[in-house]
Formats: sequence, C-alpha cells, structure tokens
Amino acid sequence: MKKIEAKKKNKKHIRCVVCGRDFGSDYDDNIKAYPIYHTIKPKKLNEPCEDRFYKALLRIYLYLHEMQNSVPISRLVNDLEWLGLVLMKKDMLKWCLDRGYLYVDNLMRIEIPSEIENTCGEIFDNSNLNDPEVIERAVEMIKAALKCLTDSLKPVSPDRIPIKQFQELELGESKLYDNIDTSDVQLRSEKDGMVTARRTGANRVEVRIKSGESTRERQRLETEAENER
Repeated sequence: MKKIEAKKKNKKHIRCVVCGRDFGSDYDDNIKAYPIYHTIKPKKLNEPCEDRFYKALLRIYLYLHEMQNSVPISRLVNDLEWLGLVLMKKDMLKWCLDRGYLYVDNLMRIEIPSEIENTCGEIFDNSNLNDPEVIERAVEMIKAALKCLTDSLKPVSPDRIPIKQFQELELGESKLYDNIDTSDVQLRSEKDGMVTARRTGANRVEVRIKSGESTRERQRLETEAENER
C-alpha cells in the first residue's frame, strides 16, 4: 500500500503533446525528466504516443541536418512536415529545449546540439523518411543515443528560450487548425481587425493579420461622412 502511495506522489499531471489527453506521468530516470507523452499506449490509439513523439523528433533532426544551419522556430512549426504526429508542437519544442535535445544559437534560432550531431550524424545521413523500416530503426537508435547523452546534454536556460517567437506562433498553433479543414476560416475581432487563417498543406498554416477598423465601424464612418455632405 505504501509503495502504491509513493508511486502516486511521484506522478506529475501532464497533458500529452501527442494526443492531447491528460495523464499521470512517471519520472523517467533514463532521461531525467517527466515524459510529456504517454509511455503506455492509450486504448483508442493505433500507435503509441511515445513512438509518434520520437518519430516527430527524428523529422526535426533530419530537417535541421539537411538545412545544415539553424532555423527560426516558425520554420520548424510551419515548414516541417509533421504528418500529424504531434498535436502540441510548441510544447514539444519547449520540452526538447529544456532537455537539451535542441539548442538555441546566438541568433535565437534552433539547431541540433553538437553532441547529438556528432553521435547521430550517420543515422541522419542514412535515414529515408519514405521507408517505414528504416524510420523504425532510426527512432530506436535516436532514443538509445539520447539516453546515453542525458548527462552531457545542456538544457537551454529559461532566459535563452525565445519566448517571444513562441508567443507569435500562438494563433498558428491553435488546435483548431490542426484538427479541421481551415481552408475558409475567418475569425473577427472588434479590436484587432480581421484574422484570416488558411490551410496550405497537411500541417502548414499560413496566418495573415490585417490591422484596421472592423467593417461595421468603417461603414458607420462612411455613412456619417455622406450625411455631412
């Protein structure tokens, strides 16, 4: 009974970044953190959240490796082909920065930590995203490498995490745009004008914000101007 109570106390209430469901996360000594993904597959899902998480992380690494340069967070969120693997992309990126799985350079852009690049560079070179078997092997090797590198990876300090860039992505990361067809969605705000979001790909969202007065207010001013004439 005492062991059960102690185990409950070690749990942390977390929302899974993959499926969006709340769960009790157990501290993992291998990664020295509370996983932000289900380590046990939810019954309603065909694929374990943990596998989907690391497949998404592999895609991030391959994207950065191919670019051979650091990139802004917006590029990762909007240009990377996520394939619907992760629901809460920003939360995943923040967690990876906090774990040292990703790094921020002097330009506040995201890059692969040198420890991971040096250890997994060959894996990145030989990974074929179109071959499921290759991806499965690459994911297992990445997971093993990250566990081995846990003590040498350096978490990005809170003052180095580009919070402003994350905030600018707030609208584009709305779960509304991840789950439904937003080819013709318009959100209106009396204060901020009109916001238009359009789906340009499976997981790419293009957001355009037009500042100005609302249509109703503009029509009122035009009417008053006509009356004065």
